[in-house]
Amino acid sequence: MVHCSVTENGFSVKNESDMNADEAVKDFDRVHYFQGTTKALLDAVNVDGVDIRAYFPWSFLDNLEWADGYTTRFGVTYVDYETQQRCPKDSARFLIKWFKEHEDPETAAKWDAKAIKTVPPVFGDRTNLVNGSASSRAATKASENVPATRWGFRTTFMKFLAALLAFIR
Repeated sequence: MVHCSVTENGFSVKNESDMNADEAVKDFDRVHYFQGTTKALLDAVNVDGVDIRAYFPWSFLDNLEWADGYTTRFGVTYVDYETQQRCPKDSARFLIKWFKEHEDPETAAKWDAKAIKTVPPVFGDRTNLVNGSASSRAATKASENVPATRWGFRTTFMKFLAALLAFIR
């Protein structure tokens, strides 16, 4: 069976770039969007039997969009571009809660009990941190003997989001 990873799945709120931080963090439309998307993810897994290994909402932070500059905001974390202060939006809180509620205890236990031998690719980087290799070819070769781990929804997203939120604070 082929596995599936859902990447860059997000929503820009109309006129969000014109809002101050207190208004922008109340992103009900984005929360509603992610409610529908996460329901569809569960249906794909539980009803259709799709092997979804990862889900990456777009994006964790408001950022520079290559076509729109700073005028369009997709992030679940508000960024004040002048001060670089960051504040999680309601959509970030929704996603954190959703992933905690839908954790697969067996997958999480395996992940936590197992020594991490390789790091899942993030932003296309296949660096193997065990041997310090920065080459995609070396990382692939080093990981050939490591059994595949199904990271699951929580383990893929939550560990990355926890690191991101720790960085923001």
